[in-house]
Amino acid sequence: PNIPLDNNLAEREFRTPVVGRKTWYGTHSKRGAKTNAILFSIVRSCMINNINPRNYLPWIVERILQGKPPLTPFEYSKLDDSG
Repeated sequence: PNIPLDNNLAEREFRTPVVGRKTWYGTHSKRGAKTNAILFSIVRSCMINNINPRNYLPWIVERILQGKPPLTPFEYSKLDDSG
């Protein structure tokens, strides 16, 4: 009785990468495809943690450039607003 009748949640999780394949085909290189896959993963992780990727990505790049260890979107979501 505790098992859901469908797996719509799991299927929705796969939708973004499947749609993204059309973009990956246009990358013309394995490196470009890998970069796209990583970015899709980061953006999706931000969405799962209720983070705006447009705030997270510049913040994490600045942190890396300062020599500080990067934080995952989950860890970032636990920080207070002062960052």
